[in-house]
Amino acid sequence: MQLAVNQNTILKVYNELCREKVLTVERGDGTYVSASQTEMTPQQRRAAVSELLRPAVVQAVQLQLTADEIKQLVDAEFAALSSQDSSD
Repeated sequence: MQLAVNQNTILKVYNELCREKVLTVERGDGTYVSASQTEMTPQQRRAAVSELLRPAVVQAVQLQLTADEIKQLVDAEFAALSSQDSSD
């Protein structure tokens, strides 16, 4: 909710991570990162992030934000995360 990501998007990502054997679902116990996880290639990482960003970009375009405004928002989020990481 805090990140305003649609629940269906999250479920799709979880399903994809399970399909790629990055996550393991133990029914009644929880979801875990697989011990046998292989490192994702740069292309796989970009594809995973692209899948998450697409709905946000679609919504931004529907709200008539420009590409520059969207880039500024992404840059601001990076800056916020960077400052949060350095304070931890």
